[in-house]
Amino acid sequence: MFIGLILTVAVSSTSAQESTGVVDGSSVIGVYGEIPGRDLFVHLWAIVPPGADRAEIARKALGRQGAKPVNSADFSTTGLVWDQFLDRNTGNDAVVQFYNPDGDPTNAGRLSLQNTQLTWGQVPGSSFAFEDGGITNRCPSLVLECNGPQTFDGKNDVGWLEIGGCCTLGITWYGTSTDEADVALNTAFPWSVDGLTGYDLETVYLHENGHVAGLGHSSVAGSVMLAYYQGVSRSLFADDKDGLRSLYPSSSVNEAPSVSISSPIIGSDFPSGAIIDFTGTASDPEDGDLTAEITWVSDRDGILGAGGSVPYALSDGNHLITASVTDIGGELGTQSISVTVGAPPPPADLNMAVDSVSYSGKGGKQGDKHLLITISLADDSGAAVSGARVSISVENTTLVSSWDRSGTSGTDGSVTLSVTNAPTGHYVTAVMDVVASGLVWDGITPTNEFTK
Repeated sequence: MFIGLILTVAVSSTSAQESTGVVDGSSVIGVYGEIPGRDLFVHLWAIVPPGADRAEIARKALGRQGAKPVNSADFSTTGLVWDQFLDRNTGNDAVVQFYNPDGDPTNAGRLSLQNTQLTWGQVPGSSFAFEDGGITNRCPSLVLECNGPQTFDGKNDVGWLEIGGCCTLGITWYGTSTDEADVALNTAFPWSVDGLTGYDLETVYLHENGHVAGLGHSSVAGSVMLAYYQGVSRSLFADDKDGLRSLYPSSSVNEAPSVSISSPIIGSDFPSGAIIDFTGTASDPEDGDLTAEITWVSDRDGILGAGGSVPYALSDGNHLITASVTDIGGELGTQSISVTVGAPPPPADLNMAVDSVSYSGKGGKQGDKHLLITISLADDSGAAVSGARVSISVENTTLVSSWDRSGTSGTDGSVTLSVTNAPTGHYVTAVMDVVASGLVWDGITPTNEFTK
């Protein structure tokens, strides 16, 4: 059986190089330790006084727990993955925590704990969840300061204790072969729920519940699981969410995001040079609001910008405007509208058109190393147009890259152009010009897209 111990430790004060926002200007460092012969690991938060030797402070703090230092490279994950998320019974997919309010100096600890349970349980793309088990009078059975020997009682209890030693802010014990995690915070330290004084209770609970979920420490600045107390930090960073998703990936089918263009309306006409405000929203069942991630593309002018509102002065002509967004699972959502800028070409002169734009692949093990774009032309009677010079611009909207290609149509009225070693992504092709003897192109590119 593997058991881990994580402690949060404070000593006194030091410079704010390692962390900020700690009580009395103190600064916390994180160190790991192993309790020999007992399959126990300990993590301590230790505050180093000015001028003190950090290694010595870490050694003494670990020694109080009977632990020896280990390199973080030797212990990069906590080892805990809750079994109930791995079986086929979706009815028990939650870690149930019970709260003992005895000794709570804030009288609001349960609410802070519940807030962190919701925060970790609402990570898009993850199946992990906490459940509030209610109030208990049990002492967390795995904590040394409880009366009696350390035992697994199958309950995940969170409480308050006067923890031994000068410097321990809080303790989290957990087991891996037996699923249980108990948390205790030290009543000897100043705590608050307003984020103004003392140690912020929700911040500490959010970090500790990350360990309860099975996460180790992150090296990404600002993340909740960073090995430093940074002051008030109640929101998860992308790194925290990625870590949880790696342990508990969602088993549900990823749904595509929805995109809605609110302005301009379809078929709008604008004078030459007008600045058009393109606005829209995007949302995803798993990822939430994705409006800021919208990419706007014109089939004539290419990429217009990104976000929920993009002002742009389009070139004269007919434009197909596409707003698109891709969720974290790779699903694409789009909506398109047509607008006209300036006077449209006289209908009597429209005697040649691009009939279709199609895509295919060639080369490589998967047969898609190179991207092939086929442009087909037809005149008013539907006959193929041969000998036409065709110029296109191929946009990879994912990588914000483009390729210009040109060629001449054959007897079947088509020309195939290629992007060699085409990278993965979402492609849109705009026909820039078509020149043929005795014919006038209508300037319209058919709606097209391709995802590699």
